Amino acid sequence: METFELKQALLKQRCLTCNQDFEPSDNLKTCPVDGTMLSPVFDDPFIGTLIDGKYEIIERIATGTKAKIYKAKHLHLDKFIALKVLQVGISVTQSQVARFQKEAQVAVKLIHPNIVRVYDYGTHPQPYIAMEYVDGKSLAALIKESGPLPPQCALPIFLDVASGMCAAHTAGLVHRDLKPSNVIIDSQSGQGKVLDFGLVKDFVDDAHYTKTGDIVGSPSYMSPEQWKGQSLDGRSDIYSCGCLMYETLTGITPFAAANPMECMFKHLESQPPKLSKAR
Repeated sequence: METFELKQALLKQRCLTCNQDFEPSDNLKTCPVDGTMLSPVFDDPFIGTLIDGKYEIIERIATGTKAKIYKAKHLHLDKFIALKVLQVGISVTQSQVARFQKEAQVAVKLIHPNIVRVYDYGTHPQPYIAMEYVDGKSLAALIKESGPLPPQCALPIFLDVASGMCAAHTAGLVHRDLKPSNVIIDSQSGQGKVLDFGLVKDFVDDAHYTKTGDIVGSPSYMSPEQWKGQSLDGRSDIYSCGCLMYETLTGITPFAAANPMECMFKHLESQPPKLSKAR
C-alpha cells in the first residue's frame, strides 16, 4: 500500500514529450516548453492508500463538487464501509469544513434502518466521514436507467424515505437537500436509505451555520421557503419529498426550467403538470 503523501506528489501534471512535471498550482494545460497537452501523473491520490491507519481505499463510488465517496475496508473490523473525503486540490473554506464536520456529528446520532449510518470522522490526511456501505444504486440512477418507476415499485421506496425523514424530524433536524440522488436502494433488500446530511439544519439552534437569508439546496427540489431564505422545519423536507415522488413516477422534475431563477419562480408561483399528463 502506498502512502497518501506519495500519491499526493503524483497529483502533478506531466508533459509526455519532455517528461517534465508541473505542480497543480501552476495552473497549466499545456507544457510551457513545447506546447504539449499535460496529463495527470496519477488520477486519484486516494485509491490504494491507507487512511488514518485503518481505512484501505478500494475504489471510487461517486464524485461531487467538493467531496468524493469511496468504497473502503476497515482493516481492524474487517468490514466494508463508504468513505466520504473532501477533495484534494480544490479551494475549501473553513465554513465548508465546519459543515462537513457537523454532517458527521449530526448523522452519527441518527440510527435508523432508512438512514445511512455514520460511524466515524477524521481529518488526516483530508477531512473524511466513514459511513455504512450500501451495495446498491441511487434512486436517481434507477430513474435514469429504467425511466419512471411503476407505482407498486415506487411506493415501498417512498415509505422508506418517509420513515427515515420522520426519524430525522423527530430528532429536530431538517435535511434541506432531499432528492433522488440522496436516496440509495439496497440491491439485496430493496430497502431505501437517505444519505448526505451535509446541509442539515437544527430546528432549535443553527445560528452559527444558517441565518435567515441563506439559500441552500438543489433548485429542482427546494421548497418555497428555502427559495425565500426563510426559517425551515420538517415541512420543507416534505415538499422536497413530494418533488422526489413526482420525479420517480414521471421521470421528470415537477418544474422544467432553463436556469435556477426560472426554477425559483415556478416553485413560488406555478403548479406542476398533473401526474397523468406528465407520465
